[in-house]
Amino acid sequence: MPAKPMAVAAGRAQPIARTPILTPVRVAPKPLATPKPAVEPELVGDSQAVPTFKGKTGSAKGMVMVGAIAGAFGVKGEVRLRAFTDKNEGVIAYGPLYGEDGKILLKPKSWRELKDGVAVVAPEIKTREEAEAMKGQKLFVPRANLPATAEDEFYVVDLLGSRAEALDGTVLGDIVAVWNFGAGDILEYKPPNGGPNVRITFTKETVPHVDLGARRVVIDPPAPEPVGK
Repeated sequence: MPAKPMAVAAGRAQPIARTPILTPVRVAPKPLATPKPAVEPELVGDSQAVPTFKGKTGSAKGMVMVGAIAGAFGVKGEVRLRAFTDKNEGVIAYGPLYGEDGKILLKPKSWRELKDGVAVVAPEIKTREEAEAMKGQKLFVPRANLPATAEDEFYVVDLLGSRAEALDGTVLGDIVAVWNFGAGDILEYKPPNGGPNVRITFTKETVPHVDLGARRVVIDPPAPEPVGK
């Protein structure tokens, strides 16, 4: 039997092994990046005059937030307003817009509809820089300026602070919030004993009576489900 080939390393005889021929690794080409879709220009409505508000105005009590300043629009001093109203133009439909300090902030004279609000021209804003500086400011109108609601319609501001009562007159707490996570409106009230807040769906069955004049909401909560269901 032939002896194994030997090599001398560090004064010792050690067998050596032949390095195998490596098979070249084929590298898959990188996939081509999906081309980014072209950014479509924002659709802008035609400019039109802001209708003259004919309701009663002047009282800054009971303010309702209808929108917020989202910065500048264009380069000619137009202001972008986000609308928190049912329709975009609702943000400029109820008279001058007030700030959180109760003072008039904007008196829009003309407007154009945008995707999530409107772009307005107001004498208080003359440059793009001024519009950008006001970004984030909330916009309010007096509660008295809002139109009357239909049957079983309520403004959130009217519900907040109302007393929540059971059918037998037991005071359950005060309404502190109204939520909507996509499945309907939810009332949240704070119990008078300092316990955790309670939320209940705002339906005819669970809230059979709302008396805005007396600032009270009558609640008939459903019976709790048995454990395990």
